[in-house]
Amino acid sequence: MAINIRSSFSKYLQASDFADAPQVLTIVGIDIATFGGKEEKLVVNFKELEKGLVLNKTNCDLICDLYGNSDSEWKGNKIELYQTNTQFKGKMCKCVRARAPKA
Repeated sequence: MAINIRSSFSKYLQASDFADAPQVLTIVGIDIATFGGKEEKLVVNFKELEKGLVLNKTNCDLICDLYGNSDSEWKGNKIELYQTNTQFKGKMCKCVRARAPKA
């Protein structure tokens, strides 16, 4: 697996972390992180990685649909993270998405 130099400086997972292949990860917990001194966001942490995933509404809804609305229901469950494209501010850009692991 190639190392993405730019993403190595980030504390959180980025789309480029999944450029080579999707990864199945085990959820160990959720934290709240503060960005810009005021904005709070949920961060999902994984057994297999040091970096966490900052949740957006899309990924939060996907994981809630799989495992429920409580963080205690998410713990110990697996999700697959992968890179795809989305539209942001009128431009296509890379993003991370969550889905149920393939059987």
